[in-house]
Amino acid sequence: MKRFALLMMIVLVGTTITIAQNRDEQRELNPEKMAKQQTEKLKKDLKLDRVQVDKMEKYLTESNKELVKLRDELKGEEDRFKIRDTMREFRTSQEKGIKEILKPEQLEKYNKMLEERSSRRGRGQGRN
Repeated sequence: MKRFALLMMIVLVGTTITIAQNRDEQRELNPEKMAKQQTEKLKKDLKLDRVQVDKMEKYLTESNKELVKLRDELKGEEDRFKIRDTMREFRTSQEKGIKEILKPEQLEKYNKMLEERSSRRGRGQGRN
């Protein structure tokens, strides 16, 4: 019985460690991977042409590198409002860059996508 309890404890600890490592990997920000995923979604949703796909991926890769740098700078920051405002400024800037690549009909659809995302998140109603 003691052996069984010991075995169960080892399995539990091993599982916990594995889950924690997977979470760390998921949180790791890889700008190129993020840009590729974002571009694929925009390509599908907005029907981007090949030239736009190339521009978008290049832009988002650079933008996401800035994001990683920004998040590193904000680590340890205790002022949640400063973090929120800084991230909001970044997102606004990123959205502007994306909009510059889009054609008018795509821009209209993109704006609708942003509105839907805002309403799902309850934008402007942050958790104080």
